[in-house]
Amino acid sequence: MTKKRLTFKQNKGMTLVEMIVTFALLAIFIMSAATIIGTVSMMYHSIKAENYSKQVSDIVMDKIESEIDGARYDAENGIGNLRIETAGAEETGENLDSGTAVVLSDKSNTKVKIYAENNELVIHYYPIGTNYGATDWKFDKSVYNFYTITSLEFVRGDKLSEFSKASDYGLTSYGTYDSDVIVVFMRLHHPEYGDYNTYRFIRMYNAKKVDGGGTTGG
Repeated sequence: MTKKRLTFKQNKGMTLVEMIVTFALLAIFIMSAATIIGTVSMMYHSIKAENYSKQVSDIVMDKIESEIDGARYDAENGIGNLRIETAGAEETGENLDSGTAVVLSDKSNTKVKIYAENNELVIHYYPIGTNYGATDWKFDKSVYNFYTITSLEFVRGDKLSEFSKASDYGLTSYGTYDSDVIVVFMRLHHPEYGDYNTYRFIRMYNAKKVDGGGTTGG
């Protein structure tokens, strides 16, 4: 009799309290796992967005820099020009402190205008004599990887302190620069990753420093 009662006690199922505790612990485990997975997923998404954004911005900025760093300006000998203006506006020859387009003569003395239009980079090459007409250079759309340029601005280095929107692009501290430095600010947008702000300082090694509409020497 004793042996049968012992066997019966050993084969009994879980009590209600034990089931509640088990499910409670399981719920805590699932919630913790979901939180960890969610955090890791957000980190992965953020890192992925940062990497993709930087890749596209570097491609665009490298192209802009390749045109600007070799810009030539020599008012005394009438070679080329160098000015910042508003993209799409009628050219008046006015040299702004900041604007949405920069006009210069590149390394080959070809006059070019750099700006953004329809959310992509445009480099406009002016006619060369009677042999070559004006042409626009653009990246293939696949290069942007679904990003669009929502803002592109150029600022003279010596006027950077007067550019109130610098912090909007993430630039909060900087030194003192001359007018032979152009600071390029750009904002990219991706439908999934959102906005990405970036900037780059570009020195024009072949340009004379600009003082208003003139120059201050090489």
